[in-house]
Amino acid sequence: MKEFFQAVFQFLRENGVKTVASWSVSAGVQMQKQLLREGYRVSGIIDQVGGLSTSLKQYCIRQRIPFFSIRGIHDLDHAEDSVNFLYRGGHDISTPEDFDALFKKVAPFLTKKMKTWGTPESRPLKDIDFILDAGHTGSSLDANAFRNIKESDLTFELASLVNKECLSKKKILLTRSGQPSWEDPLETLKRRQAILTKADRVRALSLHFNASPRIERSKNLSSAFVPWEANSQDIDFARKLIRELTAINLPGKESYPEFTEQIINKLEPGIFSRKLALLKKRSAATVLLESAYYDDEQEYSRLSNRQWMVEEGLWQRPRLKQIATAICSALKN
Repeated sequence: MKEFFQAVFQFLRENGVKTVASWSVSAGVQMQKQLLREGYRVSGIIDQVGGLSTSLKQYCIRQRIPFFSIRGIHDLDHAEDSVNFLYRGGHDISTPEDFDALFKKVAPFLTKKMKTWGTPESRPLKDIDFILDAGHTGSSLDANAFRNIKESDLTFELASLVNKECLSKKKILLTRSGQPSWEDPLETLKRRQAILTKADRVRALSLHFNASPRIERSKNLSSAFVPWEANSQDIDFARKLIRELTAINLPGKESYPEFTEQIINKLEPGIFSRKLALLKKRSAATVLLESAYYDDEQEYSRLSNRQWMVEEGLWQRPRLKQIATAICSALKN
């Protein structure tokens, strides 16, 4: 499937196609999800009788990808609160009148101005104001899971919230433009590292959640990692993040006794320098943030809580919203 997407979008790029609206029918919705998992940020998504596609709609809302849904009024899989076009039949459109009504309804969606499609690598880095990296992808997500929560899901949702809440007016590059895929985690790490290297003068924040294999876990603590040869702007950026997280009961971790000083060096409470692929020395400030221990029982309970946001039409974790607000406060100060 990966090779199929590469061939299709290479053809579109070679022929100068700048706007791509992806339209799926019925089980084709799985192709839509796979397309987004592979990192292709299309200009718009149309989902026709795709069953329980709430997760696809939520993703599009978070990433500001225009979304249009089509359902039959008697469709057994009809489960959305709002549908853009609801026809009189069941699963299939079978009358000329309904086809005619559908195209009249979807025409304004297709003709309005849409963003140029692309991938993280295709966006001109000279136009970027800030890089937001959602940590952990690929097959590594199984190793970074606790019960029903995966770190890769938490970081993606948190990055989406931060982007929407305080960076909407800036030109942001999200290194992960889709939910985790099963591609080689080393390959995704190399791609994300390459972006940071090319955009050397753009401030970057890599989002993570901590986990501990020890029985006695560190509760409600955060950590900000900076490059091994950190400069004052790295440390100042990290200090602001820890200060804001402390205000929501996520104070900075005091130490990492399981690591030697040659691996993790404490600079001040909650701030450590570390040799990591994503923390190579750069001209702009760079921080890798471990927001909380998501395998701590109390924190797990907070992160597991999800609420339906009626106005936005998606599920949201209040705890992630709280963490995102703290991060935004640090970015504004």
